[in-house]
Amino acid sequence: MNQWYHIVAIFSLTESTIKLYLNGNKTNDVVVVARIDPNGTVLVRSQYQDGCLSDIALWSRKLLPIEVRSIFNQKTSVDKVDMVKYILNTNENE
Repeated sequence: MNQWYHIVAIFSLTESTIKLYLNGNKTNDVVVVARIDPNGTVLVRSQYQDGCLSDIALWSRKLLPIEVRSIFNQKTSVDKVDMVKYILNTNENE
């Protein structure tokens, strides 16, 4: 409990992959088998996770590995250049 993780998923339509990063370090690439509908719902995993999401950020371009590490090391401040959406959970009690 009370463990904080920084997770980044970079989707490449041309490569049909999702590059995963955990706490600033690349973990692996996942091949996307199914077509992702940009107007529909995407199921990431078929099981529930015990935890909550605090902050969510979406960019209009894929981030470079050095940018992923830099964002992880900042932990609170995020460069919003090319950012499409940023959601911050300010409820510290959850």
